[in-house]
Amino acid sequence: MLGLIPDSGGTWHLPRLVGMARAKGMAMLMPKVSAEQAKEWGLIWEVVDDDELMSTVMGLATHLATQPTRGFAFTKQAFAASMTHSLDDQLELEKSLMRTAGFYRRLCRGR
Repeated sequence: MLGLIPDSGGTWHLPRLVGMARAKGMAMLMPKVSAEQAKEWGLIWEVVDDDELMSTVMGLATHLATQPTRGFAFTKQAFAASMTHSLDDQLELEKSLMRTAGFYRRLCRGR
């Protein structure tokens, strides 16, 4: 054991994902968590069989690369802010990001 703590926001994100008791248990007891358990706890989005992994990853990568990546960036920004915002603050942020996304969309169409 090194005696270090979870970093990179782990002590902030993990309790919000799995609850305080489970987060403390995971950090202090370091149990192995199966992919299925991680999905059940909300730590990951999807589980696929080993033989489907590469085709699934390549399909997702292709899909994401052909989508409006700026919109994805704005979506990630909004989700990141949502944990500390009130609903009113979040609605204001969404309005602002939607306006900016629309501006970029119009700008790109004009080319």
